[in-house]
Amino acid sequence: MEGITHALSAAVLSQLVPLDWHTGAAVCMVAGSVLPDADGLPLWPEHYLRVHRGMTHSLVTSPVVALIPAAGLFVLGRLDLLGHAGAGMRLGPLFLASLAGVWLHLLLDWINSYGTQLLWPLSRRRYALDLNVIVDPFISLPLIAGLVGILARPGWRRWIALGCAFLLLVHLTACALLRRRATARLARLGQTVRVFPYKGTLAAMFRWDSWVALAGRGNEQKVYRLVGGRMEDLGMRPQPPDGPDWPPDGLREAFLDWSRAPACSMHKDEDGSVRLRFEDVRFMRADGDATLLVSRIRGGRLLETRFSFGGPSLRSHV
Repeated sequence: MEGITHALSAAVLSQLVPLDWHTGAAVCMVAGSVLPDADGLPLWPEHYLRVHRGMTHSLVTSPVVALIPAAGLFVLGRLDLLGHAGAGMRLGPLFLASLAGVWLHLLLDWINSYGTQLLWPLSRRRYALDLNVIVDPFISLPLIAGLVGILARPGWRRWIALGCAFLLLVHLTACALLRRRATARLARLGQTVRVFPYKGTLAAMFRWDSWVALAGRGNEQKVYRLVGGRMEDLGMRPQPPDGPDWPPDGLREAFLDWSRAPACSMHKDEDGSVRLRFEDVRFMRADGDATLLVSRIRGGRLLETRFSFGGPSLRSHV
């Protein structure tokens, strides 16, 4: 999920904790819920693909991540830099609150289609339930309404938080059942099928039953889009070839290692260069295009590689 949803979820769901936590604990839970995404800053082209949702998104390292905001707030309180708000702060409750925020972050990331390395460094496998995409209005809107309600009616805060949790559970259960039905429908084609949530249009963002599927047998891959009861055949997507004559490209290698549904096509430009378009079916747009990375090669030499995912292009020159 994106950072705002992570912060909202911690702010609202922290009201369910039956303990009389210090205000600093609530602050630590919100901080812990957003801190793991610090690894997503695009410091260099390969950073986002290789690092994001890795080290700071692991159950193994979560205590270390949680200790950062807890220790920081505890030290500020000890130095009397927070005034009355810092009085009585104890590191133990602050740490537990921050750890709860980190785990909530990992849970919300696990349910979507991006993929999270929950066992890093023991394993680099990306775990994903493929129930929704990174931005899901059925999660963010109830949380926004819940936070407004908690601020307006503090005495009802636990009931409001419980209502939000119930709505989120209903939404995710519906997504799981509909995904299972879509998978069963496509499995009748007699092919290996992978089904991902499809949110390529604004209308699809507000539908539970919008999916994109990659069905394949051998090196052949066919893409289907399912919206409601309609199934659309979007044609073939070839598997990325080995390309023994391709020059080394760290960004391309990072993309293929990161992508869970890769496809590749080759085009020849007028200047004699070969353009390689790499797609990831999980992030298909309304026009059917899922291109995230483009490489240009000429005469066995890499000219340029561009990667773009929800922001400005990250470019690697050689």
